[in-house]
Amino acid sequence: NPEKFEELEEEEDDGKPAKKRKKTERFTRGNGGCYPTRIRCPRCKDTWNTKDLGLEDAAYNFLMQGVKQYLCGGCFLKFGCMTAIHHCPHCRKTFEYDPEDYHRKITCGNNKCDKTFGFWMFNVSERREKEIRI
Repeated sequence: NPEKFEELEEEEDDGKPAKKRKKTERFTRGNGGCYPTRIRCPRCKDTWNTKDLGLEDAAYNFLMQGVKQYLCGGCFLKFGCMTAIHHCPHCRKTFEYDPEDYHRKITCGNNKCDKTFGFWMFNVSERREKEIRI
């Protein structure tokens, strides 16, 4: 019945735009006081470098957040942020790292170094981040 269709159509059109689906909000932060810290392999002590291994810069984010493990370019050991050797960007001494520290500023903890620093967050698209996290 065409009359009923028109009545239903009028009821639905209240002059307001249709509600848009909300996007889940991504966590973003600045890089003030942050550094891409030096990371070394726990077995051969080789420096883990995304450029040398042909990895994207965002691989640093994924490693440091504990999302992904990577291979060492020297000995092919697969390691993650908890087993990697981390170095302070100021005094170059090692420090204990936890993935919960990635979005915080921490103090080195070595006797002669009391400087505070954070961990660099490289730009990565939302699509790429979802691909990695799956």
